Amino acid sequence: MKKVGISKSSTKAARRFESIKSICTTGILVSDLRKRSKKPANEEQENVKINISSIETSIEEVSHVIETRRSKISKNTVPKIFQKN
Repeated sequence: MKKVGISKSSTKAARRFESIKSICTTGILVSDLRKRSKKPANEEQENVKINISSIETSIEEVSHVIETRRSKISKNTVPKIFQKN
């Protein structure tokens, strides 16, 4: 029997398709992900921790703004449907 292998052009096409697919779905190129995966694990963990903490602070800021706006609105201007009991 003859061995059937994958030609170089088909693997290149598959890589190109995967990179286009990843850009469409995530906006991140596959080669960028490969470069990121070569980073040390500790550095990636630090980046994730920093991102999580920045998200938490932004959530706190937004919730603070919402609470201050709620307190500024008097109960007379809010319809009874939306009033807190």
